[in-house]
Amino acid sequence: SVIKLQDKVIRLLDDTKKTISTSLKDEIAAQNIEIVETEDTLKVVFIDKILFDSGSAEINEKGKQLLLVVAESIREHKDEKILVEGHTDNRPLGPTLKKKFPSNWELSVARAAAVVRFLQKEGGV
Repeated sequence: SVIKLQDKVIRLLDDTKKTISTSLKDEIAAQNIEIVETEDTLKVVFIDKILFDSGSAEINEKGKQLLLVVAESIREHKDEKILVEGHTDNRPLGPTLKKKFPSNWELSVARAAAVVRFLQKEGGV
């Protein structure tokens, strides 16, 4: 029934949130990561500097460690939809970066793609 399905979704979200929150408690306390739960989704928000150096679409070492922790938590829920969004600051890109990324939008897309690739290849998601 619908109620049983809703209860299952809520339990799943709660369990995943607890696992991620426990694993990343230091980063959450430092406000580098925020976990937001809505009615039917769980959103893990990373402050961009924790995953990427300024102007870069390559995940830094600390970012890789954190993404592996998240991957471990979500790997158990392969049937669930995972959405990755990339963001940047609004500072204009320098001339060298503009050759690779014409705007911050392209840099955002490259960052999201880098996270997806990492979660798939290294995180087993």
